[in-house]
Amino acid sequence: MKLASGLATCAAALALAAASVATVPAEEGPPGDEAAAAMKRWMDSMKPGEKHRALDPLVGQWDTVTRMWMGGPGTKPSEEKGTAVHRWVLGGRHVQMESTATFAGMPFSAIATIGYDNFKKHYVSAQIDTTSTAIYTSDGVADRSGKAFHLYGKIDEPMDGTAGKNVRVTWRIAGPDRLFLEIHDLDIGESDTKVVEVEYTRRK
Repeated sequence: MKLASGLATCAAALALAAASVATVPAEEGPPGDEAAAAMKRWMDSMKPGEKHRALDPLVGQWDTVTRMWMGGPGTKPSEEKGTAVHRWVLGGRHVQMESTATFAGMPFSAIATIGYDNFKKHYVSAQIDTTSTAIYTSDGVADRSGKAFHLYGKIDEPMDGTAGKNVRVTWRIAGPDRLFLEIHDLDIGESDTKVVEVEYTRRK
């Protein structure tokens, strides 16, 4: 019922937009041409493209090793093993990532997505997991090589009471069968900011 209501609302909004375009005075341009141009912009904004295909190396089934620097930079990290499944969803618009592992000796699971926003022209990601009741989002760009994606966002740290800690989330494509996910605590400073690293090895 909610889906049907949402679709009806979307259709009504589109009809209203088309009606407003049709009322543009003749001296401002042909209404039909303007409506067609508006529709083309919308259609173009929803199409998966080259920026989405750059994420294809993330897709697959993976064995993971998560390293955490709980004691801060320069200390020995903890290591936890797990698995992950990444697959395209919504017609190749987003990669959905489901992970299971252990965290501080407790079962851990996460669901995340990463995709490319054609309209805003940047990569976007969101994650929910069993260590929090929040939804964390980030956005950013790929580097020139197209093998690393740097996204910026904020996370909360209940252990020290910090809300809105600045972080950088980086995906690195190390080869056809190896990935790295890095989380950097940008409030630490300008160097030695990596606090979490997940190494992905493709399952054969």
